[in-house]
Amino acid sequence: KQWYQRRVAITAGEKKKKEELEGEMRAARIKLMDEMMKALEEQEEMLRKTEMMRREEEWRKNDELFKLQELRKQEEQRRADEHRKLEELAKQKRKKYRLRLCVDTTA
Repeated sequence: KQWYQRRVAITAGEKKKKEELEGEMRAARIKLMDEMMKALEEQEEMLRKTEMMRREEEWRKNDELFKLQELRKQEEQRRADEHRKLEELAKQKRKKYRLRLCVDTTA
């Protein structure tokens, strides 16, 4: 009978130790999962920030490209206007020259 009581006491002690270890293991798993979730959240935040920075950089480049295109259009317009003015001056000079020829030949 004593042997049985000792065996029951040992079994109860082992059971208690086992439950304590299982509780510690459970707590350790929960802590690890929490740390992993925190790390994932931090990683997601970094990805969001990186993506936002990438978009902002893309917008900035698009703005610069648009400004350059506008400047190019303005320069092309200025050159076209200048070319038209020069063409008009040349046309006027040809008219004056023809008028002078006509006047010279009739005189």
